[in-house]
Amino acid sequence: MKYRLYKLQFLSPIHFGSDTVGTSLEEADLICHSDTFFSALCSEYIKLNGYKTLDDIEFKKLFDNNDLLISSLFPYKNNSFYIPRPMIISEKNTSDNNTDNSEKDKKHDRKAMKKISYIQISHIQNYLKGVKNNDNSFLDFLENIKELEDYNNFAKYSLIQKVGLRNNDEKNALYDVGAYYFNVGCGLYFILGYKSDSNLKLFESVLESLKYSGIGGKRTSGYGLFEYKVEEDINMFEFENKNESNYKMLLSLYSPFDDSKEDKLCELSNIDFNKSYYSLIKRNGFIYSPIHGKNLIKRKSLSMFKEGSCFYVKDDIKGYVLNVNNKDIQGNVYRYGKALCIYINF
Repeated sequence: MKYRLYKLQFLSPIHFGSDTVGTSLEEADLICHSDTFFSALCSEYIKLNGYKTLDDIEFKKLFDNNDLLISSLFPYKNNSFYIPRPMIISEKNTSDNNTDNSEKDKKHDRKAMKKISYIQISHIQNYLKGVKNNDNSFLDFLENIKELEDYNNFAKYSLIQKVGLRNNDEKNALYDVGAYYFNVGCGLYFILGYKSDSNLKLFESVLESLKYSGIGGKRTSGYGLFEYKVEEDINMFEFENKNESNYKMLLSLYSPFDDSKEDKLCELSNIDFNKSYYSLIKRNGFIYSPIHGKNLIKRKSLSMFKEGSCFYVKDDIKGYVLNVNNKDIQGNVYRYGKALCIYINF
């Protein structure tokens, strides 16, 4: 598998729905999860090629067969790339006679870590070393990078007022949309894994079209338009297990099983959960596809492992592209649950 990184420079504001269930359009997130990005790519492919469904077509099969892999979209600033903070937590050494103070220190360390959402890839080894050793300098390290990893370092959040046009006999409705405007030199990036140049060429043809359609919400208002630049020298990401580590960290959402199959394919046995650190996220929402037009159809919800989860793996993990048809939908509907990971030394 070969890898390259794509830096997206946005030409308009972006709106990605918040992870919090039941939030309104006023809430927005800075990043784009891999399943959302996959849906945008597939919708663009259908629009370009005139297909009515993704079933049995080349583009989806490339992801099914692990010929193409994508990460979620994370922030960058100039040439500094940020990843989710690894979910590995510090275990304070309690050999100290003052156990109460040790417990307080442990809670303080964890609170400091939780304030950091993203961390520069160049800081990752110092961070993991600090978590493992948990010496006095680790808290200072957390305090020093806390200000650097704040959302405001990348973009400014704004509420934009919109007008919902009604029929002639109804009053127009005002509503607010939460959006991010990126600072100069900032944007989002993603990583692509590919096995052949022909696969790469097909992917980039879809991405080239997608930049004019946009990603995220409110695209009809011009949101989410972008230009992109390719970075091929990304040695700071450890895709190969050079240090014989058992820990893999997710850079995408991941589903280890597919219950839509008769044999209910499962990779849970490949992970030692007693030594793993992870978080789950519930994914739901509505379907946007050229096939279904403007009809709002709710897709089946499911829980997935979140980016930043760190698994102690006994065997390889790959994930699945899941069928989330809720039986009220014509044709199959898919959610991306493939694992794009890096190895971490811990």
